[in-house]
Amino acid sequence: MEKITDLMKERYGIKQTGKSLNVTPSDTLYTIFRKTADYIYRNGEWTEEDEKAAIRGMLEQEDYFGGDISNVNIKKTTLSDENIGKITDRHNIFKSYPKTSSLFKTDGWKDHVYKVSYTDSSSRNPALWEKSKTIILDPDNKVGTLHKHNYDIYDSNNDLSSELKIGNLNRVIGYDKLCTDILRELKDTDNREQVNTLLARITNPENSGKKRAYLFTHDAYYDNEITPEMRKEAAANPDYMIQVNDWQRINFKYYEQRQLRNQAVDSISDYLEDTYNLTLQMQYEVDIEAQTHAKSWQTKKNINKATLDAMEKSSLKQDFKDLELDNDVDIDKFKKLEPEIRETVKFLPQSTNDEKPILRFRKLGNHHATGLFVPFNNTLAVDFRSYESKSEYRPSGIGIESFIHEYGHFLDYNANNSELSKNGQTRQYANRFKHILSMQDDFKEILHQTQHEIQNRVANGLKMSSHFINYYTTPTEVYARAFEVYSSEIGLQNSLLKDKSEYKNSLIYSFFTDNTIKRS
Repeated sequence: MEKITDLMKERYGIKQTGKSLNVTPSDTLYTIFRKTADYIYRNGEWTEEDEKAAIRGMLEQEDYFGGDISNVNIKKTTLSDENIGKITDRHNIFKSYPKTSSLFKTDGWKDHVYKVSYTDSSSRNPALWEKSKTIILDPDNKVGTLHKHNYDIYDSNNDLSSELKIGNLNRVIGYDKLCTDILRELKDTDNREQVNTLLARITNPENSGKKRAYLFTHDAYYDNEITPEMRKEAAANPDYMIQVNDWQRINFKYYEQRQLRNQAVDSISDYLEDTYNLTLQMQYEVDIEAQTHAKSWQTKKNINKATLDAMEKSSLKQDFKDLELDNDVDIDKFKKLEPEIRETVKFLPQSTNDEKPILRFRKLGNHHATGLFVPFNNTLAVDFRSYESKSEYRPSGIGIESFIHEYGHFLDYNANNSELSKNGQTRQYANRFKHILSMQDDFKEILHQTQHEIQNRVANGLKMSSHFINYYTTPTEVYARAFEVYSSEIGLQNSLLKDKSEYKNSLIYSFFTDNTIKRS
């Protein structure tokens, strides 16, 4: 099974998972983009070649990805303050600095100085095409809103020596990785020009404030349908005006361009939301893998004869790929439970890829869980014990009640690719993970509503650590809990899931609103 960590490494060069990506209801498209870029930088190991590629990306961002940048030559160099007379701000000629070091907090910049030459054919005057400048990337990332800021370097004779651009290393690399992947994902869309413009603006720190938020917001004024008849009329009449409402008309071409711009906003918003969910899902998989080494999820060798006999003769082997019982499982109680498990599995949906899970009854106190699903080998583990209260090493509750939740994880990770392909996934990376139902468009609205419900409650005072916010908003966790609620709503009520009142009154299930439950 392909792992999400492999995809994230392929897309962005991420090689680890550190501090999570924290998105809140107050975030705008601009701030989510910036946070995602910082997350990418924070979780990668970057080389000089990455920096050079990112510098080229920065030049293309400033060109609005118009294709005018060519013949780019980037060489690492040094810059000594001894030969500098002054540095002036190109945006404020009255503001100057005595030396390069005055622009940075530490001397870390000295290892990230580049001499860049390139051709910029955007000007109508070919004499202005050839460009050169010095670019310095700050590894301390303390440049702030002066990211991409321009200066002029003068020598001791007060002659212009070079143009200078500075930037935060995390933004240069993070923005380049994001823009490259977004443009690859959206390369065949009709609104590529609007996507280019939006990316150029969203990587420009001058657009960071609330006054510029409109640049990254969907404008519902342009949501009216453009009919084939309107297009036919516009083709015959360049000045054709479209009726927006009872009292206003607007030029068709302008209206059409604004719709394409809305589509660009929606596309990048969807992309960032999906990427955020991928980071949550990746952390989930990394955490599970850290807890469950492969050898520990092979059948134990010290199982006693009575337990082995019960395993071999169990009718559950018809419904599960394999079965394991802990030596401490009460065989008589297990035999009474077998029919209930079989009837329940037949009642529930089956995996669409014909896979069957491995069922293991184990002691899971070390995992701080009453149940566990291990994606890499489709193991569904439940603790056969029950506890009255929580302690530092084992959870409260009845272990067997976690069966439906873990079975939900199993279904989530075992979808049939060909079936899901019928649903018209358009994002290339999503097609790579059609075996994960919670990452698909059909589940997106339930996932989105549940995540926002949690985030809004936290914003309004609910006490919840960032760890649990991320955990409860992870796509596969939302799916498994939604599957519990669904199973209860359709009438399943036995020892394999919690009492119906738990789904009505417990905090973690209250995040599913009545509207969400209807959709599930």
